[in-house]
Amino acid sequence: MASIRDWKKRIKSDILGIPALGEFLSATTVEAACREEGHTWRQSFWSPSVTLTTFLIQVLSAEKTLRAAVASLLTQLGVSGESVLASGDATAYCQARRRFPEPVVGKMLHHSVTHLRAQITKDNGWLGRRVWMVDGSSVSMPDTPELQESFPQPPGQKPGCGFPVTQFVALFCWTTGAVHDVAIDTIRPHEVTLFRRLWHHLEPGCVVLGDRAYCAYTGTWPCCCRGASSV
Repeated sequence: MASIRDWKKRIKSDILGIPALGEFLSATTVEAACREEGHTWRQSFWSPSVTLTTFLIQVLSAEKTLRAAVASLLTQLGVSGESVLASGDATAYCQARRRFPEPVVGKMLHHSVTHLRAQITKDNGWLGRRVWMVDGSSVSMPDTPELQESFPQPPGQKPGCGFPVTQFVALFCWTTGAVHDVAIDTIRPHEVTLFRRLWHHLEPGCVVLGDRAYCAYTGTWPCCCRGASSV
């Protein structure tokens, strides 16, 4: 069985050669979502679809740098036979990414998971049931005044010696492995509090799989109320 690292490496190195991702990142799909947000752009190499594709490469890259993402994209385009390529300078990509409307990323996620969810049937579930997995984590972010105000750093850190931290809880599909929804907040609320924002995805007969953070009454009760089982 391929590991997450294997798939991450495959997608990063050949994101343009995977049919499902090609459809998801097509100019038609991405640009339609951008127009819904009222976003406008000029015709250039760094179109919305190319910008989003490069951003995904950057996220998957170990380096996480703008230049490495652009270099990887240009390499894949060159291998695929494209002859007209942009400069390796990442300045234009940086500007295009800054202009890219953030809500479009959420729209694209919703589009992809809706498509995946429609593929789940009683035959490819677990004993005829849909299984959800829920788990939480946290990440640090750049130390900017805006992020410090929205996502304060942990109280044990002295001011000026830490970074803003955000907490999130994700709901995974056991069958496809896809993240269907994410609840994001500061580090103050408990994971179960964030899980409440995802309850609307639970349907009668499904199974929710979580760690011991969700085994208390406050974590299992909402599942029972919706006709779901929790493990």
